[in-house]
Amino acid sequence: MTVDVKCGTCYSLCMKEISLDKNWKATYVFEYQNGRPVVTELRIRRRHAGAIPDGGLTGRDLRRLNPLAGVEELVEDQTRMAGADQFLAAIADEFRGVERIGKGFPRPDSFYARVTQLYLLGLLRSPRKPAEYMVEALGGQGVDVTVEMTRAWIRMARARGWLEGGDRGNAGGIPSAKLEDWHREKVQERRALELEKFGPSEDDEDDEDDEGEDYRTPIMRMMDEEVAYLEPPAPGPASGSESG
Repeated sequence: MTVDVKCGTCYSLCMKEISLDKNWKATYVFEYQNGRPVVTELRIRRRHAGAIPDGGLTGRDLRRLNPLAGVEELVEDQTRMAGADQFLAAIADEFRGVERIGKGFPRPDSFYARVTQLYLLGLLRSPRKPAEYMVEALGGQGVDVTVEMTRAWIRMARARGWLEGGDRGNAGGIPSAKLEDWHREKVQERRALELEKFGPSEDDEDDEDDEGEDYRTPIMRMMDEEVAYLEPPAPGPASGSESG
């Protein structure tokens, strides 16, 4: 079975084409609901023009359908485009040492903002097991935590108003206004520091001109915006340096 992902730059609606067999192909249309990818449309077509296969489209053909087949690859590509790998590496330090923090030593409220962002990323990359994804993602950055810890963090993030939506016992959720405001302030602070140090860039001018509709999911937008200012541009050659 082959998979052909067609997304372009559109994050909220993507198409994935799958070859069912030598006669038929299916195209799934995905959108995002409560932070998770869901199928909203299905199209089945003949792979080749010409004679109709014997019996047409049969129940056996339909049993080959799997709406979630390949969705992990699709979302992996999307989140990588949004800077997920750089984002994870940049925020890992904020989780280091957490396994040694015991009761009586509360974590700062902003810690749960990062928990929420990591959970929202987990909803995209591992819709059925986002808490397990958090363990794997942090482990990849050298931070050892357990599923019990990440689940407790998620509950606390909800209780503190960073995460909204999602049914009890079911994975899902969206960023709260509190998280959006915190993120906006953080990006504005970093942007101000960069402007003070390096002056305006061509990217800033392009951003002002870009008034088109934003199709990204909230966590993709947050990663995009934060990654842009996580590492300031490298300074130019030192003044007065000797030429060869």
